[in-house]
Amino acid sequence: MSQLMAEIKRLQEEHPDYEVFMDGDAYAIVGRRRKQRWAAEG
Repeated sequence: MSQLMAEIKRLQEEHPDYEVFMDGDAYAIVGRRRKQRWAAEG
């Protein structure tokens, strides 16, 4: 488990614009692009 958590941490550091996490249902490490928050206009 510690190797898995270390790999997730490495991927998070290499790809800061992605959410990287473990999907327990699929037994996979998953990455998805983070949603950008837009500044309020006005």
